[in-house]
Amino acid sequence: MKHPEKDFKPSGSSRRSIRGWRRSAGRAARAVAVLLMITLIWHPAMNASKAAEFSEYQVKAAFLLNFTRYVDWPKGSFAKPDSPLVICVLGQDRFGDDLRTLIADKSVEGRKIVLRKADTIDQCRDCHILFISQSEKSRFAAILQKLKGLPILTVADSEGFIAAGGMINFKTKAERVRLEINRTAAVNVGLKISSKLLQIADVTEETKPEPKIE
Repeated sequence: MKHPEKDFKPSGSSRRSIRGWRRSAGRAARAVAVLLMITLIWHPAMNASKAAEFSEYQVKAAFLLNFTRYVDWPKGSFAKPDSPLVICVLGQDRFGDDLRTLIADKSVEGRKIVLRKADTIDQCRDCHILFISQSEKSRFAAILQKLKGLPILTVADSEGFIAAGGMINFKTKAERVRLEINRTAAVNVGLKISSKLLQIADVTEETKPEPKIE
């Protein structure tokens, strides 16, 4: 006698549905994991070994999402009341699917958060947050000069970015991702960074020299 459960074979459409469900469940699980990691970021007293369970770029992705909640953009930064808040990545994208998964279906103050891969500086001019990859380090000055005066929160993870006039830089200290913030650069283009974010960062108020293009 055949066992009905062992002999059951799903139809083609059923198999596709199952695969689709598994993919959705996998994305949801990754999103939950990264959101849990955000809690670790904003509570430094939490066990450091737990934070180490997440990759460097998962932590940085979580910070980028949180910047949307702890930075205010000036009036005129958005074309319409419901215009999206755009996060851009310029250069080599080392986030994989983590950043896209994390911001999927997220919004802030009624604005949908969207992710865009930028290939040229001109494609960055309407971004609100711009992460500039390490692959672009040799032309930080040129990038910042071309975007000068625009209300774009510029972010990187390379030594020398703050000195070049960038606004936020990720650095690793005691095996944890920390922040350097050039508050003056942000204020100069009308961006207001929350005191809650400033409290967990190394902040400079110094006026940086104009970026020089060699």
